[in-house]
Amino acid sequence: MWRFLSRWRRHQASANQADALNAAIIQGSTAVAIIATGCNGVISLFNSGAEAMLGYRADELVGIKTPAMFHDANEMRDHARTLEVEYGVHVGGFEVIVHMAKMAGHETKPWTYIRKDGSQLRVSLAVTALQDAQGQISGYMGIANDISAYSALQDELSISQLSFLNAFATAAHGMAVVAPNGRLRDVNISLCEMVGYSHDELLATDFQGITHPDDLAEDLSYVQRCLSGALSSYQLEKRYVHRDGRVIYALLSVSLVRDRHQEPLYFISHVQDLTARHTAKQRLREREQQLQTIVDAVVDAIITINANGEIERFNHAAEQLFGYPEGAVQGQPVSMLLPEALRNRRHAGFAPMQQVRGPLSALPEIEGQRADGSHFWMEVQLAPLAHATEFKQVAVVRDITERRRVERMKEEFISTVSHELRTPLTAIAGSLDLVVTGVMGSLNSEQEQLLTIAQRNSQRLSYLINDLLDMDRLVSGSIDLTIEAHDLAPIVTESISLNSSYAAQFGVSYRLHGQCPEEVMVDAARLQQVLANFLSNAAKFSPENSVVDIVMEDRGLYARISVLDSGAGIPEAKWNKLFAKFSQLDSSDTRQRSGTGLGLAITKALAECMQARVGYAPREPHGSAFYIDLLKKTKVPQAMT
Repeated sequence: MWRFLSRWRRHQASANQADALNAAIIQGSTAVAIIATGCNGVISLFNSGAEAMLGYRADELVGIKTPAMFHDANEMRDHARTLEVEYGVHVGGFEVIVHMAKMAGHETKPWTYIRKDGSQLRVSLAVTALQDAQGQISGYMGIANDISAYSALQDELSISQLSFLNAFATAAHGMAVVAPNGRLRDVNISLCEMVGYSHDELLATDFQGITHPDDLAEDLSYVQRCLSGALSSYQLEKRYVHRDGRVIYALLSVSLVRDRHQEPLYFISHVQDLTARHTAKQRLREREQQLQTIVDAVVDAIITINANGEIERFNHAAEQLFGYPEGAVQGQPVSMLLPEALRNRRHAGFAPMQQVRGPLSALPEIEGQRADGSHFWMEVQLAPLAHATEFKQVAVVRDITERRRVERMKEEFISTVSHELRTPLTAIAGSLDLVVTGVMGSLNSEQEQLLTIAQRNSQRLSYLINDLLDMDRLVSGSIDLTIEAHDLAPIVTESISLNSSYAAQFGVSYRLHGQCPEEVMVDAARLQQVLANFLSNAAKFSPENSVVDIVMEDRGLYARISVLDSGAGIPEAKWNKLFAKFSQLDSSDTRQRSGTGLGLAITKALAECMQARVGYAPREPHGSAFYIDLLKKTKVPQAMT
């Protein structure tokens, strides 16, 4: 008996030591949370790992609470519903956590813990049913591992995969996943539409089958370089063959995906359809060729000039006019086409520095110089050239040497005739005046009528000769002008007064509007001549009993005087000839009015001599508006004053 008691005591001591060791291990496991409960769910063990994980002390929970208190309530409710659907049992509270362990002895499942501070923690919870010596469940033990980092990683991976799949499926350009052997593993709908095949039809082939034969070798070469490790990606323009035989031009971008052992997994291919762009570029090249053919065929010299004033293009007519081949002038300053004396004068060259922005703009007639050193007169027109990145302009050049020679001969002839006619015409006009006024005796009605007609026509001829002489002096530069600062209002008022009696013959009156407070730089007598021309024309072409409006207004650098009538107006086709020499409107109404056809040409020349500008604009709803812009005194450059 004593021996039996002795052995039992030794066994009991060993068991107590084992229990103590197990308790020490459980309490010392800080990496995992170990929680034991009785069958009723009340916590009987809450180790230090559980304290660290959940923020509770063991004495707050042991013998008091069940683990249900730190489980997410929504998650518990969802799992209870699942158990009810799958197993037909209705459980709640702590039973939701241990039901499967009760049935199968063990269950591992992810759960969400709610810490004491209210924060959430994702864990993997292994629940085991504890049994006594008779095999009856005596309680439960749960071991929880923190999987929040792993769960976040899984979520990111899922999001990444979903994003890729969404981008792959909905991309506006074609995409494909291609195996290392060239087989198509997946394609999106955009690629199917691009090449005309269904999804299943493409997966039954490889990329070589839809590649244009002439581009296959280059593509395969890039594939091999990627597989060998020389490249990780590549991009090239290539052609595909549509199901109906059409050629598709595309930009292919390819990346090779490898596994962690650097073995090739698959290629990701992006295919951008460039067919429309390729077609547009082809059409643009064709139009450029057509345009160049036209430019080379025209008789005028055409020169393209960049923003630096350098020659870019030189058509065949320009080569013939200047005697240079295109290659000899490309990149050279355009001033090389001018005589040495003109090359540094801003106003004399093709004026690339003017940065012409409007429509075709004519420059003053200037001299040009050929490759052999000979000089000739040329007419130059400049226009901006539409370009996306820099300012350019095109110059159209015409040789006017012969035209100037003919014009000079005509001017010399007119000058000679005018001077030769003026003396005898003056004598004739004077004699007729004496006879018509009765100085030489009384006249009968028939004689008076004939002599009055002769007098009127001699006056008309005198006006013509005076206009011819004025034009001759303007062309030769021998006209004298005295340009001084003047108040504008007195000059305009006097001009209206001097021309009112003439306007009264047509039943027309004048009306002045506006004012100009600043002085203008003019020759007062010549401005009177300009206004007289405008006013007399307005009176001649206005309806009877109408009013001609004269308007003075401020235009910044200039003061403008406008003469506005309410006549029939001028056809648009005639606008560009209004200020030309001997130009008259070819209408029956115009022919009934007297005129030399030189008035507006003289007006324009006089205005230019005073650094003024003249122009025309239609008047709404009908009528004409002629104007002159006069430079203000305060705006005159210092060099002019």
